[in-house]
Amino acid sequence: MSVLTGSSTPIRRRGAVLALALALGGLTACSDNSGDTSAGGATTTAAAQDTSGSAAQDTSGSAAASSSPAGDAAQPVAVNVTEKNFRIALDNSNLSAGQYTFTIANQDQATHNLAIEKDGTTIATSPIIQPGKSGTLTANLEPGSYVFYCGVGAHRANGMELDVDVS
Repeated sequence: MSVLTGSSTPIRRRGAVLALALALGGLTACSDNSGDTSAGGATTTAAAQDTSGSAAQDTSGSAAASSSPAGDAAQPVAVNVTEKNFRIALDNSNLSAGQYTFTIANQDQATHNLAIEKDGTTIATSPIIQPGKSGTLTANLEPGSYVFYCGVGAHRANGMELDVDVS
């Protein structure tokens, strides 16, 4: 009969490392950020920059998984929006269906925000953006006609809106 001598410590270490790896792998597998796009498909994630440079997040609505116009669901298409002289301008108005991140620059003397409406229903709204500051708004746009507008006070009634068609 032979007697086994030596330490079983390396085997225990490998087992512990394997158990830890499986536990961590299981944690990441549980974080599913996809959502149901059947109810309008809007993801509203907005951040407004304050003077310290930190972002204030406002996430309302449901998370939506979609494919962006470039076909990469992980990367929304960036569009710059300028709000100036009570007007809204996009640097790219040729939008196709997909996920977008709008970077809104308030170059006016008044506070503004950006809201997106489709078929009479507002699907996404940014927080208030102070003069000289910027913020972001992420939304999933399906084909159709939209109105981008400022929802602050009577700004929209005074013409601060823009019709946008998404193909």
